[in-house]
Amino acid sequence: MKKNVWLPVAGFPELHIGQYIVPNFVSNAVAIEISPREFIVISPGAPLLAAWHEQFPQATQLHIVFPNGYHHMGVSAWVEDFPDAKLYASAVAIEQLKQKGFRQTHIKDIDRNPMPLPKGYYLRFPPGHRAG
Repeated sequence: MKKNVWLPVAGFPELHIGQYIVPNFVSNAVAIEISPREFIVISPGAPLLAAWHEQFPQATQLHIVFPNGYHHMGVSAWVEDFPDAKLYASAVAIEQLKQKGFRQTHIKDIDRNPMPLPKGYYLRFPPGHRAG
């Protein structure tokens, strides 16, 4: 898979996958289009930000999801470019992020403050997942 670009998922025009390199491994991000201007972005990496601006210049409202307390390294860069982005994580992940010194303090508990999902989409954390 090509790195640092967003690729469409065949048969799902609202869904895009991005792959990027962080120290020592490859990570994945997912973008779900709610509307041409509004997206959910799960685990965005800083290396995907330039491609985002090229591929989705109309996207102005973002909902950024931390799938767990370990997927935080690129979020600060995204928040710099999208200061009005809404941040979401599980209660367990929020505590982990605070312990790691993550500076963004306005993270919403995803269980208490669900984000808008397109029809037919659901967010589930399987039992045993690091999100809690």
